[in-house]
Amino acid sequence: MSKVRTIKTIDEAILLRNSVLKSAEISKLNIISMISNNSALDLMYNLKFKEVGIEPLENKPINLIEQLNQMFTYLVSIEAVIYLMKIYPGMSFTLNLGTSSGYDVESVDQTVIAETFSATSPKSNGKLKKDVIRLNANDNALHKYSFYYSDVDSPVYVENLKRAFPNVNIIKISLDNHIK
Repeated sequence: MSKVRTIKTIDEAILLRNSVLKSAEISKLNIISMISNNSALDLMYNLKFKEVGIEPLENKPINLIEQLNQMFTYLVSIEAVIYLMKIYPGMSFTLNLGTSSGYDVESVDQTVIAETFSATSPKSNGKLKKDVIRLNANDNALHKYSFYYSDVDSPVYVENLKRAFPNVNIIKISLDNHIK
């Protein structure tokens, strides 16, 4: 299954989001079974080295750590598309998920571009700054966005980037509706 998706409606984005969330439920059941049937060390070994996770789009076994990284990035990308579809009604967007080339989110006409990620902090690995610099360098897109999710707030860091790159909209995505 391709990790490049064109989304034409918010309902399509919601269906994709539900598919990603379903993979988390499958992995949860796998982990519950592993907890019951393994010693502590075997459990940790399996979580780190075995394919106990489910790839969020292709529904095939993968390493749990990889699933976590992909799943949260996909969720941010999907929430970004929903956000953009509300601002630009009638516009279709291409999601470049995983290691697909191009911007993470692009309008089909390429007037809107966005990068997305999730991390422990917006400062992690300089990802937010790198994304903002990349977006800012694009002279063709009319609207540029950097969407991120982090459990940590870094308001001064984010505000400094917004001031340094006023042509890029930096938006923290909430996943509160999905996380209890």
